[in-house]
Amino acid sequence: MREDIKISVVIPVYGVEKYIRQCLESIINQTYKNLEIIVVNDGTKDNSMKIVEEYLSDERIKIINQENSGVSIARNKGIEEARGEYIAIIDSDDWIELNTFKDLMEIIEDKEDIIVFDFYKFDEVTQKIKKKTTTIEEFKNNIPEDKKYLISMYGSESCNKLYRREFLKKFNIKYEKMLYEDVFWKIETFLQAEKIKITGKRYYYYRNGRVNSTMWKTSQKDNDNEFIKKQKEAYEKMIELLDNFLEKNNKKFDIGRKILIEIEKKVWEEKYYHQIEVGKLLQKIKKYFSNKNVSVGEKKIISSALRKVLVEKKLEKIEGLNIFDIFLWKNGIVNFKFLKRRIIRKS
Repeated sequence: MREDIKISVVIPVYGVEKYIRQCLESIINQTYKNLEIIVVNDGTKDNSMKIVEEYLSDERIKIINQENSGVSIARNKGIEEARGEYIAIIDSDDWIELNTFKDLMEIIEDKEDIIVFDFYKFDEVTQKIKKKTTTIEEFKNNIPEDKKYLISMYGSESCNKLYRREFLKKFNIKYEKMLYEDVFWKIETFLQAEKIKITGKRYYYYRNGRVNSTMWKTSQKDNDNEFIKKQKEAYEKMIELLDNFLEKNNKKFDIGRKILIEIEKKVWEEKYYHQIEVGKLLQKIKKYFSNKNVSVGEKKIISSALRKVLVEKKLEKIEGLNIFDIFLWKNGIVNFKFLKRRIIRKS
C-alpha cells in the first residue's frame, strides 16, 4: 500500500445490494486516483459484499468485517484504519460525481480541517433529483474565515465533506452510537475546526426515503413504544453530550461557539418535550381506536382534535425548521418569505 495516500474513502455496508454497485463505481472511477477505499462490512446478510468482492481486482479496495454494530461503529472502524491525509465518509446507498475528489483537492490551500461541498437529494420514491432550497452557496462568501463554523447550523449531514485525518485524531472525534449520530458529529467537528473551506458546488447525491434504511426500519417498528423509547434515549443523550462538550471547551471557545451549543441544546430540549409527549399521546389514541366499542364518529372527533394540536405545533415538527429560525423571524432578521420557503421545503 502506498504511503502517500491523499484521500481515504470510508463506506459502511449493510443491506444495500440494490445500491452498492452505483456507489462503488462512482468512487473507483474518480478522475483523481490517489485513493484508498475502505469498505466496512457491518455484518450484512444480503449480497452486498458479494458485489463488493467483484471489484477486488482494484488494489485500492480494503474490506473490514465486523459483527452488525450499526453505522456509527462501522464509520469509526473505517476512520481508525484510514491512512489518507483526508477522509471522506460515503453512505453505501449514495453516490458522487466522478470529478469530486479532483476538484476538492484543487481547492485545498492550507491544510484545512474540513472541506464542505453541497449535495443533491435523490427521492427514492419519485426517482427524481431535487436541489435543496437553501444552499451552501448562500453562506460561503458572507461568513468571515474565523466564523466558518457557523455553517454547522445548517444541515446535519456528515457525508458531503472531507475531514483532515490528523484533525479528527487530535480531538479524538468519533461517531456516537445513537439515533441522529450525524448531528453530534457535525457539532463537534465544526466547533473544533480552525480552518474550514466551503465550496457551493454540488458533488454528492443523497438518497432520501429508502425503504429498509436503518432509520426507516427503526421508525416503522410494530412496537412503536420501542421507537419512542429510543428517541427519548437519543434526546437525553444529545442534551448530555452538549452539556459535557460545552463544559469541556468552555475556556477554549469564543462566545459565538458557546451560543451555538446553547441553541443546539435548546433545539433538542424542544424536540424532547414536544415529540416524546406527542408520541405518548399517539400511543394512547392508537390503543383507544383499537377498542371495538369506539364508533366511527368518536374516531373522527378525536382525529379532528389531534389535527389541531399537530397544526399548532407544525413549526416545531418540520425537519430543518427550529427555534433558531423562528427567533430570526420574530426579531426581524429574516422575513416570513424565508420562513415560508423553509416550511414548504419540508412539509
